[in-house]
Amino acid sequence: MIHEFAVDPEALSGWQNFRYLVEKFGIADGRLISRFPSKWEKMVYQACDSCTEMEKKRIVESLKRIGPKLFSAGRNYDKNSEWLPNAISSNSEHPFRAIITTAENAGDDRLLDVDSLSEDDERWAVPRGGAVPRTADDMADAADKLLRISGEIVFVDPHFGAAARFGKPLTAMIRCACDGRVPRRFEYHLAVNSFSGSDFEGILKKHHRFLQIPVKVNLVFVRWDQIESSDTLHPRYILTEKGWLRFDHGLDEGNPGETTDVECLDVSLHAHRWNQFKPDAGEFDLVDAWIVTSEGVKEASWDGEAFVSKG
Repeated sequence: MIHEFAVDPEALSGWQNFRYLVEKFGIADGRLISRFPSKWEKMVYQACDSCTEMEKKRIVESLKRIGPKLFSAGRNYDKNSEWLPNAISSNSEHPFRAIITTAENAGDDRLLDVDSLSEDDERWAVPRGGAVPRTADDMADAADKLLRISGEIVFVDPHFGAAARFGKPLTAMIRCACDGRVPRRFEYHLAVNSFSGSDFEGILKKHHRFLQIPVKVNLVFVRWDQIESSDTLHPRYILTEKGWLRFDHGLDEGNPGETTDVECLDVSLHAHRWNQFKPDAGEFDLVDAWIVTSEGVKEASWDGEAFVSKG
């Protein structure tokens, strides 16, 4: 679904290679560049010593915008060794989709030549979607890398009920999204359905002890009603500032053997969907909102900039 590639800084030591390769990465393409090591961007710049000043300038400007295409996995890196031996060692511990390096270094099944990348090579070609078992762990695994790189996360599914099938996938995704970090925006948007405010509060309280919300994390549930002659809240997504995934059957678990199609979506519709779920967008009628924290459940209101607790 979304795959991590190790990219040798030396393979990006010219504007032509840099531009071609970087354009092939991003959530919509199902590919992310491993930030390996943490100073990977600096190593790319250092590899460009022989470039012209114009090439260096272009690469520096592009490196400033490359963040949404990078994935930090906290891999070990031996500072006393070169990049390629480090990548090969890390790959043996936790495989990359592939290691991309220079033509001089490529030569075995683990290493791809940056000058010979082809969609005919299954190590480089990645599917943007596929059928995923409707289990909490499999659904969270499909979204794992997107959740880990994103600071603003919006779940969209019209339905959320008291049954465990709704809470289990969300619990697994919370673990991915909050692994050592606190998302700046963390929301679950749904339709009002037939639940009163007090009924829905009771549903959230039932789920609370299982969701395992980390300290300092606020997960906001926002309920909407359709505005006459406007869009319905039907599609199921995980939206973030870095990209988005569509879950065909929803964000709840299914029966044994059931699957859901999960797809990395193109950037063209992202801005529209991203802005749809803001109270001042006028796309839906805001019914109520609830903040779930490690301490419990409280009703929330929109203060013009964020959802805040009413009490």
